[in-house]
Amino acid sequence: RDTKLETRVKILEVLSGLLRSTPEMAISAIGETQDPELFPWIEPFLTSPNLQLRYKALDAIARMKHPQAFDRWVSALSDSDIEKSWVINGLADLGGPRVIPILINMLSDPLPPIIERSLKALRKIQHSSAPETYDTILDLSINHSDKFVRAEAIKTLGTLSHPDVFNKLIELLTSPDTRGSSIRALGYLRDDRAIPLLISLLSNWASLEKHEIYTITTALGKIGGAGAKGTLLKLYDELRGDTELHEATILGLGYLKDVSLAPLFIEALTTDSHTKIRIAAEALGKMTGLDLSHDLSIALKNEKDPHKKYYILNCLAIQGNPDSFKLFQEILEGTDEVVGYRRCAANNLGTLYYQLKPSES
Repeated sequence: RDTKLETRVKILEVLSGLLRSTPEMAISAIGETQDPELFPWIEPFLTSPNLQLRYKALDAIARMKHPQAFDRWVSALSDSDIEKSWVINGLADLGGPRVIPILINMLSDPLPPIIERSLKALRKIQHSSAPETYDTILDLSINHSDKFVRAEAIKTLGTLSHPDVFNKLIELLTSPDTRGSSIRALGYLRDDRAIPLLISLLSNWASLEKHEIYTITTALGKIGGAGAKGTLLKLYDELRGDTELHEATILGLGYLKDVSLAPLFIEALTTDSHTKIRIAAEALGKMTGLDLSHDLSIALKNEKDPHKKYYILNCLAIQGNPDSFKLFQEILEGTDEVVGYRRCAANNLGTLYYQLKPSES
């Protein structure tokens, strides 16, 4: 018996019924399947008079990477009913080489929020750029009148393939006004040369602001390596007494995707901290080759707060265990008053469907 195939069929049956009863919830879940063959299920909602359903449908086809998605999203840019900033977010989800010129063109928009969104979208795509793009973003990072645009531009420098990026970020690191953004950019750049510098900054953590510690631990985790892991584990033990700072070290460790740290994250699922549970669940979800269904099921059973349960449910879906289907179905069919909990279960069904897809031979 092909349990994965059977579960995928069952998921489609549930989503089909949900599409008839609660289309808004179902469309998002169908998007999570990332299956372009389900486009006919979504297509009628792309022209719906209900703007919310149109939003959801556009989001879904971006997630599916459907061939029609690019043209639909470009058309949405000229739709007066749809906010341009929201379209930029959708283009980032869609990704691909055709999206990049559109986003770069947005960098000359007169509205700072549009430039900020475009820079964030470029980071999400993690594109390699031509030298002229580097010059454009560098100019924004130094000369734009809006401080938020300058900060986003610095962060975006870290995603560009240009030989001058590392030295420019080190230069920006020396100014208190640009330090935080440049550290984030070093995390995106993932250049091992930054590790000693970041470790040095953390060695005097007591003199740092909490948000600075979060920024540095995140950058270290993204760059990775034995030095980053050792520093973060040492800090993890030292900061147990401070909930917020301890969360910062768990966040950095989560980016390492190191399966040997799974027990640490499983322990974090039992804490009272929303942030720790979210970070731990996300970190466990990224760990491939581990069956954590038993540990996650126990954590879910012991957790009473539905908002904390969201994170554990998400991790269960990413783990791709067919046995979790029944749990998500029960939540959907239940009468839980927290609507977001049922919506979470629906999206998890879509994620589970994707995780159970046949491997490409």
